[in-house]
Amino acid sequence: MLHQAGVDHVLIDRLAQGLQSSRAGVIHAQTLETLEPLGVTQRLSELALKLQNFAIRDHNRALLKFDFSKLPSRHPY
Repeated sequence: MLHQAGVDHVLIDRLAQGLQSSRAGVIHAQTLETLEPLGVTQRLSELALKLQNFAIRDHNRALLKFDFSKLPSRHPY
């Protein structure tokens, strides 16, 4: 996106080449909005398991609960 915007940049990565697997378990709403100009958001959204409620747990006890349906985003999941 920086290149497309005409911004000079240098990308530094310690790996000689990219990994062939994803380490992402979650794609955030803001990330989907950022990716929209690249034309990949619709396909990602079609393939996604969309969660509107999420909790971080310690065994059977919820430590934090999130309601993504209230996000101020076109992607409230």
